[in-house]
Amino acid sequence: MRYTAATHVGEVRAVNEDRYLVREVDDGRSLLLAVSDGMGGEAAGDLAAETIVDFLEDVPAEGLGDPAVLVRHVHEVNELIHKLVRDNPDLAGMGATLTAAYVSGKKAAWVHVGDSRLYLLRGGELKRITRDQRFIQEFIDHGELTEEQARDHPLRSMLNQSVGSPDVEPVTGTLDLAAGDVLLICSDGLHDMVQEEAIAERLSAMAGQDQPDLEACAGDLVEAAREAGGHDNITLVLAMI
Repeated sequence: MRYTAATHVGEVRAVNEDRYLVREVDDGRSLLLAVSDGMGGEAAGDLAAETIVDFLEDVPAEGLGDPAVLVRHVHEVNELIHKLVRDNPDLAGMGATLTAAYVSGKKAAWVHVGDSRLYLLRGGELKRITRDQRFIQEFIDHGELTEEQARDHPLRSMLNQSVGSPDVEPVTGTLDLAAGDVLLICSDGLHDMVQEEAIAERLSAMAGQDQPDLEACAGDLVEAAREAGGHDNITLVLAMI
């Protein structure tokens, strides 16, 4: 299993509030992958995302392939965020997205809060695994807005779930994987700036190489988001089975 990660502040923001995790488990036979996109202004977004990633770095490896265990860890780190706010009211309102996947052999368990995304590329087809927990997603689901229209909507960045929410409701699931599959976890700084067709094209080209260059592909995706305006921090994790 090969993997890489990349992050960039983008072309507009002064601070990168995204964080990512690539943690080897079982001597590299398994991976815990995550992207967290902080929010809350000043240093609060940084702190929320970093708290989440640091927490996942240290959780016990046992049971990570069980979605229920991943959900439990989300609730635990959610309470940790709440404690930080109770101890320092100036941090009120801080939170972060979290999309994480534990990959072991040909299985993956994932957990999701917010609007970072998990994608699966198989046979040249890119499938979005997670559903954005944004207020605007309801309009998309009901056919009142297209994905393209939603990109420019004034409510496009408003979340109805984040780690730090009073009652966080993580979504979880499992995936059966096959040799050659590519997993992508990314923040909205990528998927809001680069069309899924363009993401799929770059991932497919990489996966079809005799020696797939994940690092170059990750760099290409970051550059594509920057060239499209780079309105937000850009972070992604790639893994190839």
